[in-house]
Amino acid sequence: MLDRLKALIIREPITNNLREVFKIDMDVRELYLKNQVSGSSPEQLLILLLEGGERFIRIALNELDKENMQEVHNNIIKSQNIYLELFCALDQDAGDYVENLQGLYYLMYNNLLDANVKKDSDLLKDCLKIAVDLTGMWREVIAKSNEEKLALKDEIPPNTGIDIRG
Repeated sequence: MLDRLKALIIREPITNNLREVFKIDMDVRELYLKNQVSGSSPEQLLILLLEGGERFIRIALNELDKENMQEVHNNIIKSQNIYLELFCALDQDAGDYVENLQGLYYLMYNNLLDANVKKDSDLLKDCLKIAVDLTGMWREVIAKSNEEKLALKDEIPPNTGIDIRG
């Protein structure tokens, strides 16, 4: 299960793209993000990306209320980039769930595109709900996978060694 999960999460390293997606100007925040990303497992990177997607949608909604259209656009684009990266990073050979995940990521990308063109707060709110649900779903899957991994670890008897003295 864990191997299939990892295959679904990520096909190739995406840490190089995180820097581009988040575009943080402050050196301290950039250093923090770099350290957080470089020391993260694929599962943690996935959650970071999903949380980033949520955060950028929330910022876009807030900026839309202020009628700051450039910031709305910028943050929707950041969120779109995250879902596009998640879509592209899926391993096509990982199993039955890949098509469903691709569909969700593609839906998010297209809905965000429409929301950006129309500056539609209702569509952005719908995207935020899906984003929150996706993050929650992945958190549950990862937690369950970690529980299974621990259960398997407990089932394996400790190495007692082999006595070759005869």
